[in-house]
Parts: sequence; C-alpha cells; structure tokens
Amino acid sequence: MKWYLTAAMMGLLVTGQAYAGDDLDVTMRMVLDDQDLTKSVVREIQLPEPPAAERAAPEARDKAGAGLESAEDAREQGRAFGQEMADQARESANVNRDVPDKPDVPAAKPERPERPELPAAVDEIRDKLPEVAKPGN
Repeated sequence: MKWYLTAAMMGLLVTGQAYAGDDLDVTMRMVLDDQDLTKSVVREIQLPEPPAAERAAPEARDKAGAGLESAEDAREQGRAFGQEMADQARESANVNRDVPDKPDVPAAKPERPERPELPAAVDEIRDKLPEVAKPGN
C-alpha cells in the first residue's frame, strides 16, 4: 500500500510541473518587404546574409580538380584491369582448346544382368502376403 501511495504522489508532482510550464506556442507568419506590418507583428528577425559564392569558388575549383584527377585515375585503372582480365580469359580459352576430347561413348548399352534366383523362403513369404501388398500389383 505504501508503494501505491508513493507512486501516486510522484505522478501528481510530475503532472503538476508539466502543467505549470511556460506556454511556448508561437505562431509565425512570413511577411514580405512590401507588405505593411500590423500590430500583430511582435518582433522582426533579421536573417544573416548568405555567404558569397565568389569566396568559396577558388577552393571548390581546387577540390573539384583533385576529384576529377582521382576519377580519371580510377577510370584508367579500371580499363587496365578490364584489359588484363580479357587477356587472361583469351589465354584460358586457348588452353582449353588444346585439351584432348573425351573418349567416345560406346553406341550400344551394356546388357542388363539377369535377376538371381531367390531362396524358397522368400517365395513362401510372398505367398502369405495379401494381394494388395504382393509385388507387381
């Protein structure tokens, strides 16, 4: 019972603090420069100017040049690798041509051996089987 009361008191304290918090709901409305500001506008927030594109351009060009060089190197390495693999495939195909063919398969199939004679005990057991279970049915 003590545990229940303690939990209930803690729950009331936490919910009380949550309801006592400040109301931070804000409604924002974008206003263009040529529109008149009304009394409903409380504060105007000035946004910083975006960084100039000219300042970043030389650094970006240098990095782009390095990226183009590495891409060209990768392309050349890929071509060389592809050419090497193609050469190996050609060599492998030529080696396989030199392998002698498989021996000829005989035209006629070998004769099938005859069944051996079963002992008499097997015949007796077969005779005792029901018709459904007898071989050949």
